[in-house]
Amino acid sequence: MKPLFIHALKIFFIFLSLWLIMDYLIYSELRNDLESLFYKGLQNAFFWTALFTFIKWRELKKKLKK
Repeated sequence: MKPLFIHALKIFFIFLSLWLIMDYLIYSELRNDLESLFYKGLQNAFFWTALFTFIKWRELKKKLKK
């Protein structure tokens, strides 16, 4: 399961940076409140990381069965 953990970390950092940039550009009220911006980015990144990690886990599980 080591590849799954590495995959999850990569996806988390990709989504975290993506959401921070998007929220910074879209929501002007969050530009001055960096703590809220980071918190919102963490929330969104965690959700999408969990979803994509689950999908990757299913793919790895199918590969191991073959």
